[in-house]
Amino acid sequence: VSRSLVECGTAQMENDIACLSLGSIGSHGNDEEPAAESMEVDGASPSSPTSSGAGFATGAAATMLAIGTWSDATVRMLALPSMQVVAQTALGVDVQSRDLLIVRMGVVDYLLVGLGDGTLLSYELATSSTGDQDSLFGAARRVALGSRPISLSTFVSEGQTRVFVSCDRPTVI
Repeated sequence: VSRSLVECGTAQMENDIACLSLGSIGSHGNDEEPAAESMEVDGASPSSPTSSGAGFATGAAATMLAIGTWSDATVRMLALPSMQVVAQTALGVDVQSRDLLIVRMGVVDYLLVGLGDGTLLSYELATSSTGDQDSLFGAARRVALGSRPISLSTFVSEGQTRVFVSCDRPTVI
């Protein structure tokens, strides 16, 4: 199977990008885990989008790009393929994000943010747009997992998407 990377749009960010994650939020057609969001043994992408739409209509999936920046400690969500910033939130910390992961666990979409100090932030993602840029992000939950930078990856266990959190104290979510 031949795969290629195709540029679908560009966007200029005000600050340097520290990390990014590509994923789909919203309906995946059913309440089960989408297989495309898991890491495949054959080396396929760990986060393959299921739709190229950028809308937030109920029942529709939206392909999003989460971007963490170095200097202002924010995360921006860009709709693809338009590359339009649809949401932004300040992390409220003095430490930079080192890894991001858009992941569906159960029937809920999350944005996980691994920080450089071993802290993991999680945001439940809303799937309807109210025009407010903060409305996509639910309240941040914070857990200190270690003291070293966090790296995030998905895998499937017993048919469920799980997240491996790599740091000085590895954890599975």
